[in-house]
Amino acid sequence: MTVGNGYADFFGPQVPRTGDSSQTATFALASAAYRDNPVADIKKADNEWHQTTVNPGRSWATIFRPNLGEAFSRAVIDRMLGEDRKPLIQSFGTEPQVVVEHCLAAHRIRKERDGRLTAVMAVCGLLFLPGMLVWLLAFQIRATVSKTENRQAGALATAVLVAVGALALLFLVKMPFAGFWGWYARAAVVVPVIGWFWAKRICEHTARDMRERWDSLLSGSSVGAKVPEAVPSNPNETAAEKLRQSLARLGAEQQSNSVFYAGPRAYSAWAPAGAAGSSPRTWCRPTPAGRSTPSAAGT
Repeated sequence: MTVGNGYADFFGPQVPRTGDSSQTATFALASAAYRDNPVADIKKADNEWHQTTVNPGRSWATIFRPNLGEAFSRAVIDRMLGEDRKPLIQSFGTEPQVVVEHCLAAHRIRKERDGRLTAVMAVCGLLFLPGMLVWLLAFQIRATVSKTENRQAGALATAVLVAVGALALLFLVKMPFAGFWGWYARAAVVVPVIGWFWAKRICEHTARDMRERWDSLLSGSSVGAKVPEAVPSNPNETAAEKLRQSLARLGAEQQSNSVFYAGPRAYSAWAPAGAAGSSPRTWCRPTPAGRSTPSAAGT
């Protein structure tokens, strides 16, 4: 993804190389933003030094539980772009800005999907609430009964769904109402089903897009993260300008010459800006009392 030092100064911006081995870790981290696995799968990355705690949440609110990609994207955005965060320590071998940009892109894709689903829910659900509640109750009964291991219970759940469908068809043929309410009752039976198919197409399209981005990143190809909300179109868009500055700050911190080492002896180093060898580095050597005393480079 990058060119040699000084090469771009002479020849201008270069086309990024795809499949660059130096970006493997970056792409692997960024691909987590597009995953749709259960959030508990993050514990597979635990080791003896780092253990992850996953809050299962309330048992009745399973529909509101985020998947791994949603939780990862939200956590990275909040921690890396927060106003009160501390300076970022350099991550050699990875580019945090690329990971954050992919998290923002994945968050935008999911937000657009949720907006479309909200529109479908408002048109096909809330406007025809009685029919939606009947269909929702039928599918909920089927889902609850089908979880049991008893085969007879599973067959009963399917029979309940078929019976509801037959009653809906009979309701359409022999409507007990006339006039406006008769047509509304017919629409309340049909429109929620149309909305379900419509919402299914939206979810499947988004899932395919996410999977393609996930597979492309894992294969090493450079999938560009589109973050239009970080490009202000006029001076009044303060949120976009603030996001742009936060991303620029990430890149500046990654290219900083401040080095931190969290080893057993906690050495740290600071090199002033400029060409290599222009001025000596200052090493901080820990003292027995826990304070650091500077010493000249090489001593």
